[in-house]
Amino acid sequence: MRAFCLVLAIVASVSSASASGEEPATGVKRIGVLRADNVFDPWIESFRKKLDSLGYVEGRNVAYVYRLAPAADMPQAAHELIESGVDLLVAGGTPAALAAKHASATVPIVFMSADPVDTGLVTSLARPGGNVTGIGTLAPELGVKRLQLLRELLPHAKRLTVLTNPDNPVSAIQQRPLEFAAKDLGFQLQVANVRRREDLDAALSALKRTQVDAFVIVIDAVLMGSQARIAAHGLKARVPGIFPFRTGVEAGGLLSYGPDIPALWQQAAVIADKILRGAKPADLPVEQPTRFELVVNLKTATALGVSVPQSILLRADEVIR
Repeated sequence: MRAFCLVLAIVASVSSASASGEEPATGVKRIGVLRADNVFDPWIESFRKKLDSLGYVEGRNVAYVYRLAPAADMPQAAHELIESGVDLLVAGGTPAALAAKHASATVPIVFMSADPVDTGLVTSLARPGGNVTGIGTLAPELGVKRLQLLRELLPHAKRLTVLTNPDNPVSAIQQRPLEFAAKDLGFQLQVANVRRREDLDAALSALKRTQVDAFVIVIDAVLMGSQARIAAHGLKARVPGIFPFRTGVEAGGLLSYGPDIPALWQQAAVIADKILRGAKPADLPVEQPTRFELVVNLKTATALGVSVPQSILLRADEVIR
């Protein structure tokens, strides 16, 4: 288990106005951030920069308290954040969001979650209820879109491996639509379970041994923190894959399609601002991502011997050459 990392900065007074023209409430606001221990720090920085632009200036009127934890330790990390006296808690990912909700029924919580209704975070998207609201990241729907892109990229592919963590409560929610879509698209689906990073090498070695034609990844902190290893193994096995986020392609993967994650954190900052100014989470509908990215790595395509069709290249938001 990795030890929790706690960073606390305490600040005093306000200087800039928000987009609404109102000053943030007086006094230091303490914002807790709870997330997995192996996701990307730059994503958090976009949240802080957006709040800074809305008048919450670190060193003046806002303090951030961070807890980074593996999934098994999320409940304890959430409890510690609540006990530290935060005014608002931001939870990145469904395990963090569920832990935060269980830790407090009163402290406002802003989440980013794959399917907030099915996981029980909110009663409905329009009327979340309670002290919880945020952004539903459309993970099940986008997983199906990735399979469609794979079919467009590899029209003759048959065997498809899904890398997933069965211990993550959202994995099954993401996986069911993939199974239906795979059947419709003519893929034979096989599942490789990765509960811990120690399981990854065995799962990836099976890509070549089982002679699959492609792989897809179910969103999970363990897998998202291992994208460079996954991309390297795929290249070595000469098996193309599609990633949920551009970070996988930047690490050497072939293709990605999913939300613009920095934009997602900025969106969460706007929701947090509304709550800190007096809005109740129960009255703020759950939002959806507003920006999506299709990224292609032509270097990897060449190494894999894959010809990327013009139909994909023309739609791509970025092509790495």
